[in-house]
Formats: sequence, structure tokens, C-alpha cells
Amino acid sequence: MKEPERLQGDPSDAIETDIYCAITKFAKGKQPTQVTLPCRVLCCYSEGVLSISIRERSMMISVRVDELCAILQASSQAAARWSVSEERVREEHETK
Repeated sequence: MKEPERLQGDPSDAIETDIYCAITKFAKGKQPTQVTLPCRVLCCYSEGVLSISIRERSMMISVRVDELCAILQASSQAAARWSVSEERVREEHETK
């Protein structure tokens, strides 16, 4: 992860990284197809936006940071609940 090159007026808290993303294409009546491509993720907390750009496809997707954080937190809490309930089932099985 790194700080991107800044131009005058750009936010000072932007961070970017290059990763790979899976792109799935859906077509009615056909099996989905998937390809993995390099992409760049840029997050700016003060602007409240996370963007994923896929240069090979000339596209960018942006989401609000607060909404992304909310779904990550909800997923984490669901995983914790599932883990606890799975452990209870395992313990019940072992005591029988």
C-alpha cells in the first residue's frame, strides 16, 4: 500500500494499492463467466470513498466508506455468531 502522487488540492489521506479482482459476467440463459484482472484500489477516508479501477476494462466502481465498513462489520459479527453456534454443535456431539 502506498500514498498516491498528489496534485494540489488532492486529499492528504488517500491510500492506494494494486490487487487482483475477479470479474463475473452474467448473461441471461448462459453460465456466468469469470476472469481475474489487475486492478487498483484507492481509498480516501476524508472524502468517504473507496474506488476500484479496472484499467483493462476501462471501468471504475466506487462505494461509500461508511457503507462498506457497515457491511464488513455486520459480516464479521455474523461470522462470530456462526463460529460460536458451530462450536456449540460440536461440543454437544462430543458429549453424546
